[in-house]
Amino acid sequence: MVNAVLLGENGEIPHLVGSLWHAPLEVLLLLIGVWPRSLRKMLLSSWRSLPAWAREARVHDLTPLATLHGFQVSEVAAGVRLVWEAAAAANGVPLALSDLELWHTMGLGPGSTLCVIHDRQGKLVGGFAVHRWPSRALPGHCVLRLERLGESIPAGAEPATVEALLALARCTPRVLRVVAELQDRNAARRARIAGALRTVGFYRKDQVRTYERTLAIDLQRDDKALLASFSAPARQRIRLAARSPLSVITIEDDTLIPQLEQIHRETYARTGAQAPAQPWTRLIAAAREAPDRSRIFGVMLVDAGTVRLVAFAQVLRHGTFAVYEAGGSTRLADRRIPLMYPAIWALIRWARDTGATWLDLGGITGGTSESNNDPLAGISEFKRKFGGEQLVIGEDWQFDIAPLRQHLVQSARKVLTFLKRGRQ
Repeated sequence: MVNAVLLGENGEIPHLVGSLWHAPLEVLLLLIGVWPRSLRKMLLSSWRSLPAWAREARVHDLTPLATLHGFQVSEVAAGVRLVWEAAAAANGVPLALSDLELWHTMGLGPGSTLCVIHDRQGKLVGGFAVHRWPSRALPGHCVLRLERLGESIPAGAEPATVEALLALARCTPRVLRVVAELQDRNAARRARIAGALRTVGFYRKDQVRTYERTLAIDLQRDDKALLASFSAPARQRIRLAARSPLSVITIEDDTLIPQLEQIHRETYARTGAQAPAQPWTRLIAAAREAPDRSRIFGVMLVDAGTVRLVAFAQVLRHGTFAVYEAGGSTRLADRRIPLMYPAIWALIRWARDTGATWLDLGGITGGTSESNNDPLAGISEFKRKFGGEQLVIGEDWQFDIAPLRQHLVQSARKVLTFLKRGRQ
């Protein structure tokens, strides 16, 4: 019996031709030769009616990694990754942007491997990507990382997902450790994934790489209701910005990159930090080519006959939600105009209009503008002006594939940290 089938438009087996596609060629030729003409015509029509991704997404593109509790997790061949990303989208699988090849194209991550999840009926029901980050501490080695793991893992598939992850790690050369970064507002789903990780030996890290807490804004409402959910100062500043010589644009032109870089550096400097390098050229290209996944909004100031960039906000749409990824503004010496508020208002409406159901404001700290020991307190207070529900969404889990080498890496880090402190 053929146990691997071609998935149809709804992820099931809508066509007889789908289940026969993977049969040996000799068998197909024999059957075609003896079947009545009417049946052959039906098969041909059925094949042509399949969507393009379904005609191309074949199970021999997959390498099974684990099968548990009725779920099979498979590695997708690199050459057909985009086909399976399209198949996941057609089947309603909410892959995060970091699960897509576009993430690497944007310069936001290294190469990765896409894995897909099928249920016992052969329906495509989930997926995730495993990123291969080179180790800075031990040349030639790598760290496997799953980013924004959560809503694309269906209930019941958590054990198979974790087993597949370890299977992939063990067949990948020179892996030091595997890190699963959970980011999910659904506490029950997050707990199920964490439980599966803990069962096989993952341990929870003390600190997360990105952020643990955030504000979630419900986007399933109109402009009036959204504005009403903001604080009074936020509404006032949005109205004030609308009366100011400001305009909001979508940045799709590389000529604004020098201004973006300057504002980015200036914003970080106000928190006492150094701005990380950003692949602006690739980010702007992605905003042009995938406008439903990525946008950079710029606030332009008309001043004495000139137009210049004074603020920006970058937003990314993942599965069912969007994330305020980065932003910044300059300081005007001769006037007080709320520069960031129109940019945030624009990205909120964009996120809603592209189908996101909620917006992650990109993490917050517990401080306020009066906090002296929290350099991000002012940014967190700014975000709170837009309302939203405060949530814990993030937790990082780690598995040491090579415990001895991982221990050596940790020891080397402690020595380097000690030496740096001695020089200060």
